[in-house]
Amino acid sequence: MTPTPEQLEIIEAASQPQSLMVNALAGTGKTTTLVMLAKALGPQPALALAFNKKIKEELEKRFPSNFTVMTMKSHKKTTSVTSSKPAPSTP
Repeated sequence: MTPTPEQLEIIEAASQPQSLMVNALAGTGKTTTLVMLAKALGPQPALALAFNKKIKEELEKRFPSNFTVMTMKSHKKTTSVTSSKPAPSTP
């Protein structure tokens, strides 16, 4: 499949060191674009966040094994940091 200009732009942006978020409406080709992107990035470890479990499971089937696929909710749970110190009081 030949990428569209928009898909090529996303793939190019993902080659930069910054994080990337793709936000688009249903049926616009996000999953197809992400699969293209996953193949283009090569073997380095990568993280893909999915909105829900159904999408996560679909991406896990289609992405290479170097990708960790998580739901946004599960990622939030793993990255949350709690502090045992009480919050400072305000005068």
